[in-house]
Amino acid sequence: MVARARPRLACTRDLGRHRAGAGDALPAGAVLAGYSLGARLALAAALRRGDQLCGTLLVGGHVGPADERARAERAALDAGRAAALRSEPLAAFVAEWEALPLFATQRALPAQQQARQRAARLEHDPQALAWAWRSPDWRRCPTCERRWPRRDSPCAS
Repeated sequence: MVARARPRLACTRDLGRHRAGAGDALPAGAVLAGYSLGARLALAAALRRGDQLCGTLLVGGHVGPADERARAERAALDAGRAAALRSEPLAAFVAEWEALPLFATQRALPAQQQARQRAARLEHDPQALAWAWRSPDWRRCPTCERRWPRRDSPCAS
């Protein structure tokens, strides 16, 4: 996905409402999928309405910061990333981003594939990305971790 236009501010203001109502409109037997922030919203829906779901597919998500301190630390990290996007060339940001441990396995990909991925990242609009780093309301949402099933639960497999 390429971030080209500044997203509407309403989407982040509405995040708490979307998370609170997550799963209300799910049909019985649904398979719910989400990527990144969408995975967190899908997890919230699954925890609210798991009895209605056939399954979930959560990719690249996180249960959320555990407490206020963790939320503040993440907010500071995100603010730093937004500042870097506004003040540095996008190529410098992308190089730092690709060096994160999260992407370690991608460094083993063939050079041509890595080059295609980097080219896609360099197509992003740095101002739109900076906006995205500055505005996520998910940092203020409570963690889903305490509501997650035990590891030996059939739900967690």
